[in-house]
Amino acid sequence: MSISMLFVGAAYSLNSRQIMAEDTSSSAVLGATVGSSLNATAEARENNSLNTLSKLRAEDMARNSYYSHETPEGLYFFDYFSGYGIASNTASCENLLLKPSGMSKSEVFSEWQNSPSHKACLDAGHTQFGYHEAVFDKELNLSVYVYIAATL
Repeated sequence: MSISMLFVGAAYSLNSRQIMAEDTSSSAVLGATVGSSLNATAEARENNSLNTLSKLRAEDMARNSYYSHETPEGLYFFDYFSGYGIASNTASCENLLLKPSGMSKSEVFSEWQNSPSHKACLDAGHTQFGYHEAVFDKELNLSVYVYIAATL
C-alpha cells in the first residue's frame, strides 16, 4: 500500500488561510496524545457537524490511502465547512494521527500534547470539536485519527 504523507499539523487562521506544517520525517508524524485534554479547554464541547466532518476526513483518507491535511483533490478540512453550516473563515484547526488501531482517546490526545504544533491546536481555545477514528490499514493494524476544532 502506498501512503502519501504531506504534513502533520494544520491550523486555519481567521485572518489568513495559512497552513502550518511540521517536518514529516520526525517521529511526531506517527505520534500524539491528550488524556484529560480530550476537551482541550474546559469549555470545549463536542459538535455533531465537526464529528461528521472528522468522520468524512478519516474515512476519505482510509478509502483513498493517503495521510495528509490536503486531499488528492487539493482540498483542506475548512473547504468543507459551508456544507456543514460553518462559515469558511471560522477560526479552526485539524490534528491527524496515524497509529495502531484501537487507541483510546486519552492515548491519542496524549500523543498530540507531546507535539508542539498539535498541542497548539488543542490549546487554541476553540469552543467545539469533532473526533473520529477510521481503520486505515487492517493488515498493518493502523487507524487514522482526526480531530477538528473550531470557534463557533
